[in-house]
Amino acid sequence: MTTLTSKEIPLILIVDDDATGRIMARASLEINGFSVAEAEDGLGALSAFDNLQPDIILLDVVMPKMDGFETCRALRQSPRGANVPIVMITGLNDIESINHAYDAGATDFITKPINWTLLNYRVRYIMRSSQALAHRKHLEEQLHQSQKMEAIGRLAGGVAHDFNNLLTVIMGRTDLLLEATVENDLLHQEVEEIKIASEQAASLTQQLLAFSRKQVLQLKVLDLNFLVANMNKLLRRIIGEDVELVTTLGLEPSIVKADPGQLEQVVMNLAVNARDAMPGGGKLTIEISKIHVDEPFSHNDFEVLPGHYVILSISDNGIGMDQEIQALIFEPFFTTKERYKGTGLGLATVHGIIKQSGGCILISSEAGFGTTFTIYLPVVKDVIDKSGVAQPITDLRHGNETIILVEDDDKVRRLVSKVLLRYGYNILEASNGNDALIIGDNYSDDIYLLLTDVIMPGMNGIELSAQWKLRHPETKTLYTSGYTEDALVHNAALDPGFNFLQKPYKAEALAVKVREVLDNHS
Repeated sequence: MTTLTSKEIPLILIVDDDATGRIMARASLEINGFSVAEAEDGLGALSAFDNLQPDIILLDVVMPKMDGFETCRALRQSPRGANVPIVMITGLNDIESINHAYDAGATDFITKPINWTLLNYRVRYIMRSSQALAHRKHLEEQLHQSQKMEAIGRLAGGVAHDFNNLLTVIMGRTDLLLEATVENDLLHQEVEEIKIASEQAASLTQQLLAFSRKQVLQLKVLDLNFLVANMNKLLRRIIGEDVELVTTLGLEPSIVKADPGQLEQVVMNLAVNARDAMPGGGKLTIEISKIHVDEPFSHNDFEVLPGHYVILSISDNGIGMDQEIQALIFEPFFTTKERYKGTGLGLATVHGIIKQSGGCILISSEAGFGTTFTIYLPVVKDVIDKSGVAQPITDLRHGNETIILVEDDDKVRRLVSKVLLRYGYNILEASNGNDALIIGDNYSDDIYLLLTDVIMPGMNGIELSAQWKLRHPETKTLYTSGYTEDALVHNAALDPGFNFLQKPYKAEALAVKVREVLDNHS
């Protein structure tokens, strides 16, 4: 197992054409605990900066070919040069030269002759000040990004709620039409096209909910090795024959707690992105390992806290990304693909799923040299769920129990009632929680299942279930929603007995879930 630690010794890059000046600076700084690198001129400074990424630069002003002012400006224009402290050192002490230094992007200005003892204190002070300023700027950017994502998330969640209700009706009615028509009939084929389009629309709304973290995850304890191994055949078909797939599983069980279906979506999205980044073919590597983080470290807006993690790494040797694209890659609707070739929600979806699962995802990439996505998921020690991998719908059993259906959307309520009646159930209908409680109080026979929408005016589904249990403790509950607010669902979802069906759903999926909940004796 790998262990990560933070950087401890600051690296200073000294840029001076005078060898004696470099030697004296090195001797003074190294004895005080700094690591030192040297460059003789501006071009050497640019090369050393890109390769070494120093913590601070001491830059002489008067140099041949490319003076310190030009070098400073060039450093500031480089991808990683915006935040590094640059201290210009020179014998020039007139106001015009000092202003020229600050205009070029210098952090500070030190005049010769240099007091080498004071220089060490000055360097440490400048580094602390720059780090504090950079940290503040980083926090401000995080706040701005968080506010933007929250606003988009609220909008997306609200749209998804209404849209998923409509899609539930469209998908359900097309299922009924398909049952009523002959397979080779022209009308049957037209309905099939409607069904395919509705399923694509449903997938899009699920992505909206995922990146805004408004979906309900069906958490299970699973071995990530097992999940990825089961996806190998599917991934090989998706990425094509010109992309080599190399999968390296962990040497021991890699147990995490997550939604298996959502984790599969993460792997699929990243694999598709990797394939698109290798138009001429290449190599896709998926690797699972473990890591122990002994000190917190941050990357962009992610912070990895100390602890034990399972690492899922997905790498390609494709076209890669520059720093500017990497900074935007997880933003919703951002895409590098051609117009109309992508929604820009794939990586935003991945980001939302991983964050909602308690993990984080980091990106490492360089233009022309490929990309690696590294996912951190906390290790758990619970027993693996038998349902550790999402299973296809295979069971369509009927029933004759009485179900009370509570749904404020009339079109959805009529559809669900019709579907369940076709499967043999006795259905009681209510458009709100208060009516449902009145029906329950006045109904003389047993009611076996409360099937309720979560988001409803007046009394929401969680509140209805709590009141219903006081009156009818033997009744089981199945929640359904196209959008769920955190405050309503996430605490309830921690209950092992919490049953949930995400809208939109197919008629068969509804029937299977209802039967599953009714037959569960726990």
